[in-house]
Amino acid sequence: MLKLIDDHIQATKIDMTEEEAILLWPSIKEWRKKTGDPPNIQSYDPKEKRMAEAVIFLRELKRKRELNEQ
Repeated sequence: MLKLIDDHIQATKIDMTEEEAILLWPSIKEWRKKTGDPPNIQSYDPKEKRMAEAVIFLRELKRKRELNEQ
């Protein structure tokens, strides 16, 4: 539950376009395949952190779209 709250807070701080997030998606899938874990928002690696931001951004975008459909 705390992870969901943190993701929601992080989503409000992320400066990203939908296009950038979509472009990062193949890298995110490859990261997950290689490491077995999703990218970590707390990472010191800027690439990993940006991929984690994209995951959070896309989750928030999906949540908003599902709410609009209701």
